[in-house]
Amino acid sequence: MRQRPERANDVLGFFNRHLVPIYPEIHLADKIARRIWTAFVFSVHSWMLMTAGHCITEVERERVGGAKVLNCKLLDGLHCQGLILLVSLPQTS
Repeated sequence: MRQRPERANDVLGFFNRHLVPIYPEIHLADKIARRIWTAFVFSVHSWMLMTAGHCITEVERERVGGAKVLNCKLLDGLHCQGLILLVSLPQTS
């Protein structure tokens, strides 16, 4: 069964409004590596971010190798009604 094009556009528009990439800066050896991981916001009793498992695996592998996450931001405003915001996440030890 084919979806009506307007319904598919509604679903895509909804997803795009909730797309919030994660932008970490990672200290690797003598350089700063920057990453962009796609994530989206959803709510089940509280607000959460969901990203692909390979993003989490990548940062864990780098941390085991001695890398440190120096800074991590959320990028909002990628959709037509968005605000351009950089939201810094709290530092963890």
